[in-house]
Amino acid sequence: MNSARNGFNHRPQIVHIGAEIVSKSFPRKVIRLANAFAMVTGLVLLATAMVWGQANVNEGEETAHVYVDGTKGSDSNSGAQSTPFKTLNKAVSVAITNNQKSVGTQVVINPGTYRESLTLTPSQKTSLPITLEAATKGTVTVSGADVWGSWTAYSGNNQIYERSWPYTWGTCTDPAISSYPQQPIVLRREMIFVNGTHLTQVLSLNEMAQGTFYVNQGNQTVYIWPASGTNVASATIEVAVRPQLLSAYNEANVVVRGINFQYASSCRSIQPAVVFERSQNILLDSDSFNWNNGAGMRFDSSTNFTAENSQANHNGEVGWVSYEVKYGAWNSDEGSYNNWRGAQGASYALTTEGADFMLTHNSTFTGMKTLFNQSNGMHLDTDALDVTVDSLLSAENYRTAMQVEASEGPVTIENSQMCSSNLQNSTYNGGVNLVGATDVNLTGNTLYNNQFSQLVLAGSSPGISVKNWETGQVYQIFNDNITADTNVLVGTKNQQLFDDGYLTSDWSKFASTLSSNHNTWWNVYDGSEFTVPVPKGDTVLSFSGWKSLTGQDADSTFAAPTSTNPATLCAVSPDAEDYWFVINSATAIVNPGSKATFIVSVIPLGFSGSVSLGADVSQLPDGGASFSPASITTSGSSTVSVSTTTGTKAGTYPVTLVAKSGAITRTITVSVVVQ
Repeated sequence: MNSARNGFNHRPQIVHIGAEIVSKSFPRKVIRLANAFAMVTGLVLLATAMVWGQANVNEGEETAHVYVDGTKGSDSNSGAQSTPFKTLNKAVSVAITNNQKSVGTQVVINPGTYRESLTLTPSQKTSLPITLEAATKGTVTVSGADVWGSWTAYSGNNQIYERSWPYTWGTCTDPAISSYPQQPIVLRREMIFVNGTHLTQVLSLNEMAQGTFYVNQGNQTVYIWPASGTNVASATIEVAVRPQLLSAYNEANVVVRGINFQYASSCRSIQPAVVFERSQNILLDSDSFNWNNGAGMRFDSSTNFTAENSQANHNGEVGWVSYEVKYGAWNSDEGSYNNWRGAQGASYALTTEGADFMLTHNSTFTGMKTLFNQSNGMHLDTDALDVTVDSLLSAENYRTAMQVEASEGPVTIENSQMCSSNLQNSTYNGGVNLVGATDVNLTGNTLYNNQFSQLVLAGSSPGISVKNWETGQVYQIFNDNITADTNVLVGTKNQQLFDDGYLTSDWSKFASTLSSNHNTWWNVYDGSEFTVPVPKGDTVLSFSGWKSLTGQDADSTFAAPTSTNPATLCAVSPDAEDYWFVINSATAIVNPGSKATFIVSVIPLGFSGSVSLGADVSQLPDGGASFSPASITTSGSSTVSVSTTTGTKAGTYPVTLVAKSGAITRTITVSVVVQ
């Protein structure tokens, strides 16, 4: 769970939604009475607030049109279509000036890559809109990288190239997880791309292989080892140098459409590639936030915004992030392939997800995809209130497909597929995790082939304390008032269908408030798929035992689904051939002279080939490492033994494990603690 900070004070807000009146400053009973009165009388409110959960930007008010062309333009031009500006910053400056003069402006951007960082911070801004729009969707890129040349062959290996490195960034500080030590590789911000292919960063020349790079700040030199056959002289080698691509503070009535934001060298938890903070009425349409070192896109303390038809993929930490937001709508968005940076330090949790939505009120998520993340898929993380998730597809994630944590609800998850996740196969993860979540409604969903269990309850006893960021009210949250109706839950092999193995003292709150019926439960391999904490922890029950214990699912079935095939419904394919190199533990504690043991695994993403394994133990005095087996074909695991000597002094020593297959090199740095 991510820690929630104190929220800002807000006046009571009343919003007209169809025939409902919603006021978050009144008790829920009062709200229900008001809603009933509104429905009976047909009361119509002339509310100034926008419709719940979306932006409503009137682009028809944009009477000025400014054009940008990075190839043919000049910032000394007028900005007209025939005489465009050259840079986005010039166009944005004109748009802000126009706005202060009560002129709404559309900025039209011709195809090209713009290596700039943009800031929208109004000064006496009016309510008129500003639109930043690609002339053709998807053909405009705002890049955090510059193209570097002047590479020369390294004398120690003619497959490695070097050039001077002018920066002394060091490691980032991650305030969100300061109490959880991270490997230095996780806190780096350097990125290099050769002909559009991301190179894996390593921290020594010893670790270099095809597809890697190394920055030696001591001698101010950077080294790259591109794929075999690369002509370095003619290759496009891009080095990420700008930490943020678009930042907006206290903005309103802004549209960003059809633009790619990539290669931001942002620190995790500090600088998302794109951020809107304390802003309102923002529309993101058909944008992408891909291949950034930290987070892709973040809404912070903002209201009435929409993100639609957009992707936040392949980011080093997390794709989508929001914090203390209200009236948000995410429509047909994607957050996939994220947390590659964290995975280099065996960090698969803590601020990393495909999509992480913290302190979210009155918001909707429709048609979102979260696939192949080396962490959780989607996470409603603390203080989720009046949230609906509809038609989510979350699959093939290393941890949970969908998690609701420390939230007072109501939260509705409906018509969604949560499949083939928890590839980590860790206890208390699975398809849907409820971690201290009350008032959750699961309707019409498919939970299929998730390791450990399809539905998991976890948390702490007695409950979790949660503060509503708007009202300041504190709730003690338990896993109770859960509704499950017309869901399909299918496990394979030894997977559980339901698991709550240890919250014994709070079981009565869950069981007495559970409403579950018309579901299809199935696992052909066993008849004991329900784990409960009574009469003792990890009691395993059959379906009939589950029904007898809970008094629920009278009209549910324990049989293979007949209407749809979950395997077909949940089938997804990766966007490129790749593999994950993962490990069972980030740390091993041993005595001098003993061996530390880890288990590493290769998980293929459309990949088939042989992966050779090695280790850099140069920072462990007289240390050694062996693998059994020494290579993995397509997928599988290997046991790693890291040896120490009787003379090894007490301390914490980093060891980097390396997996190589052609130009795809992956690394994991772990700690061996000698006590």
